[in-house]
Amino acid sequence: MRSGLAADDPRVLHDSVKPLDRALPRHQVTGSTDVGDVSWVTPTVQLMSACLPFGTPGHSWQFVAQGKLPASHKGMVDAAKATGAVAAELLTDAAVLERAQDEFRRVTARTRCPIPDGVLAPPLRAAQS
Repeated sequence: MRSGLAADDPRVLHDSVKPLDRALPRHQVTGSTDVGDVSWVTPTVQLMSACLPFGTPGHSWQFVAQGKLPASHKGMVDAAKATGAVAAELLTDAAVLERAQDEFRRVTARTRCPIPDGVLAPPLRAAQS
C-alpha cells in the first residue's frame, strides 16, 4: 500500500516514520514534471510527508484547500528540514555524494530514452529551420 498503512487502519494521518527496509527495492514515484527532465541530468531527491488526510484526491480543490491548514504546513516544513539535511550531508561527506552519483549512473545507464536518436523537440526544430 502506498501510504504504508493497512486499508482498515482508522488513522487519517501517519503518526510515525515507516522504517527503511534496505532489503526491499525502493518505491519509485513517477509522473510528468519538470523534475523528471532534471533527474536525467543530475541525481534528485523526492520526499513524501504527511500533509493531507488519506484519500485526498490529487489535483483537486480538496487538495489545494487543505494546503492552507496548519497540519499541511507542519508536514511541508518537516519535509524541507529533511531535504535540507540530505543536501548538507551531500555537501559535507564526499563518500555519500559519490554513492549518490554511482547510483545515478547505474540507473540512467540501464534506462533508455524513448525518443529515437535524431528526433528534435518542436522548439529545436524551429530554431534549426
